[in-house]
Amino acid sequence: MADIGKELIFELLKQIEQTLGRVEYKIDEIRSELSASREEQLLMLHDFQVARSTWAGRSGM
Repeated sequence: MADIGKELIFELLKQIEQTLGRVEYKIDEIRSELSASREEQLLMLHDFQVARSTWAGRSGM
């Protein structure tokens, strides 16, 4: 009976470990997507700032 309990606990721990592995993988995917999105936003901000300063320079002439 104790062996069956140990086997069940072992199987449960294996399943938890697999689930955590999948969760960690998904977290890494999300981090990567957030990083790419952040880089894209920074590039858009830079483009906006350049366009604004160009427009401001032209309207001041």
